[in-house]
Amino acid sequence: MILKPQESYQKSGNVSVVTEVFTVDYEYDSFPSDFVYQYSVRYTGAPLVQLSVTRPDGLNSVLTSTSLPYSYNETMFTGMLFSTDDSMKKNLENSILFSFPAYFNSFTESCFFRP
Repeated sequence: MILKPQESYQKSGNVSVVTEVFTVDYEYDSFPSDFVYQYSVRYTGAPLVQLSVTRPDGLNSVLTSTSLPYSYNETMFTGMLFSTDDSMKKNLENSILFSFPAYFNSFTESCFFRP
């Protein structure tokens, strides 16, 4: 399944935030074990890529956060985030998102970078 995100852009000083929100209808008691998020980023510096989930009741948790390789020159980076990643599993274990029947409806991927 390929989802088209809602995109937003924010800039404060020399920090830019690009956010993509994917809304899904997922009514299960456990986290999905089989998704892949592929992204491409054009940047300079060392951006942070963060993936979080928000339930309809507003409860939010960061699933994973990773810094991309530093670059003095503008560069293009393509990567993938997997639901089976160890850091994502660890963050889920420490989260209350799925400690009781949970229904979530959006994944948010944000990339923070300095131009």
